[in-house]
Amino acid sequence: GTRTGLPCVGYCHIFPRSPTAMVPMECIHLTVRGLLEDTVELRLRPPLRLKAMVGYQEVTREADPVAVGKLVKMLEAMRLPPAPPGSLMGLDGQTYTLRFTDGRAASEYSWWAKPPKGWEPLGKIAKILITLTGQRIPSAGY
Repeated sequence: GTRTGLPCVGYCHIFPRSPTAMVPMECIHLTVRGLLEDTVELRLRPPLRLKAMVGYQEVTREADPVAVGKLVKMLEAMRLPPAPPGSLMGLDGQTYTLRFTDGRAASEYSWWAKPPKGWEPLGKIAKILITLTGQRIPSAGY
């Protein structure tokens, strides 16, 4: 059960049903590296908290439970290949890193410019996290 209206977030662990299933964990960390390094951290267990460093501005606030609930549903539905074929690299633009953590367990996904084939849902998660900050991240184009 839950007290937050979110399925098991904060009161039980949800473990993957398969090796490539994405499920909600304790935190989601996003790093966008361009000219600057911008970071967003979303805590998925009560208290739902969002911390970000955008440019030289720090943002800390309670996260919207409705938005977090939608994000949790997206995470539960995601199926990703462990290593996509033909990912791109470049010298300019931005690099994205999403890290999902739960205590000692973690998974990390990195890509340049846009998510490679099969990882498109990670791009959506990154955009949602950036939107939740209420800030514009120029290096991400949002």
